[in-house]
Amino acid sequence: MKNAVQGKNQTLARKENQKLVFELFKKHDLSASEVSNILKLSQSGTKKIIDDLIAKNILTETTPIKHFTSGRMPMTLTLNQRYGIIACVDFFDKEIFISDLKNNILFSASIEINDKVSDADILRCAEILQSIIAKPRFSRFQLLAISIVVLGKFDTASSQPVFSYAFSDITINLKTYFSQIFTCPVTLKNDLHFAIIAEQEYGCLSHLGREINCCYLNIGEGITASYLINGKLYCGSHGLAGEIGFNITDFENPTSTLADHADRRSLLSFLHNSEEDIPLPDEFSLREVAELYKKDEPHVTRTVDKVATYIALAVKNICDILDCETFVLNGSLLVFGDKFIDKIIQALKNFPYVKTSIVKAKLGTNATKLGAIELARNLVFDNIINK
Repeated sequence: MKNAVQGKNQTLARKENQKLVFELFKKHDLSASEVSNILKLSQSGTKKIIDDLIAKNILTETTPIKHFTSGRMPMTLTLNQRYGIIACVDFFDKEIFISDLKNNILFSASIEINDKVSDADILRCAEILQSIIAKPRFSRFQLLAISIVVLGKFDTASSQPVFSYAFSDITINLKTYFSQIFTCPVTLKNDLHFAIIAEQEYGCLSHLGREINCCYLNIGEGITASYLINGKLYCGSHGLAGEIGFNITDFENPTSTLADHADRRSLLSFLHNSEEDIPLPDEFSLREVAELYKKDEPHVTRTVDKVATYIALAVKNICDILDCETFVLNGSLLVFGDKFIDKIIQALKNFPYVKTSIVKAKLGTNATKLGAIELARNLVFDNIINK
């Protein structure tokens, strides 16, 4: 956690300090004195910020801290769960859910949409969300922000799909449409963008500080990535950052890409087309392959280890450009276990100048949800600070 900002520009300093206070209350219930001590902010400065947030009904009192045994117990403050609600429309997991400012999911509902999303699907999702927030339990609360989870890549400026099979036929601008219908700020990202934010806040990256350079590498159906540069989500000028599966692996054959060598489908294809006598049925699953890998079946081991080597080369190439200190791995190929990850790490030792660590994602299927709530909450807090 950063210390409080000091400087001549009091307006800017106050906004930055408000952000730091929000960061604390997103994860902890605290007293004003604890906030002051953590941020090294004067008690008077802390009091001004907290009094303002109480007046705006964003912070509220909770149960006093019990570890004080004498004297007046300090007032403990928490984010007001009744301040408003956040919505997420998740086209990846085909779900709509509602949360409060404290990450509590209050309601969720599955949505029936086509794998190739149509304008009609989008309109129906908006209608479903309208019906949810009109329910008696939610109608008295303000809808503060919406996160939209998409598949593929969307332009960061226009919010239009630039590389997304699932959304290639739509004519509706998702972000603009939901913003106009629900009159609240909207953030639109793909599942990997939300996942890396969640790992930064609550998962395997949470102990590494706010200025981390990191790559979240999904190895499964294709091979894709998302990035944090100096602790900030990086999507590229047109939202295309992370499509490393299209990296060319052979200049003499430019149609040969990384995904052709290092994702689930290519691995199963290699084994299916192998002339070796592999103890697998005609139709087999990745899990069956993993069982043989764990038993050191030679042909399977050789094939899977080759995939690990290609992934290590991808890590090396990304490090050459972005110098990431950590790679977070997720995806179906992790079914091969620690032995597979160790092979990636071993292959990286061929490039001793590459200084990075390889870790497994911690949050699993919850990562997208937590990241969606996190970015929506940031929109809410930014809106409050900038008013």
